Amino acid sequence: MGDERAVLVVTRLDDVTADLMIVELNARGVPVIRLDPGDFPSAVTLEAHLDGGGLGGLIGTKRS
Repeated sequence: MGDERAVLVVTRLDDVTADLMIVELNARGVPVIRLDPGDFPSAVTLEAHLDGGGLGGLIGTKRS
């Protein structure tokens, strides 16, 4: 498989402008993660680090 990096789109779920951008990215085969900041920290977890290789991290969802 190719490069596993994804574009992170931080926006509300009802953002139609972001919807159009995500549709275009998907059409180009670009992986996309959409994150509603209202879900943090109750339903979404975020772990990030910055080092000589740049910014990296994990985004996860909490199970109820």
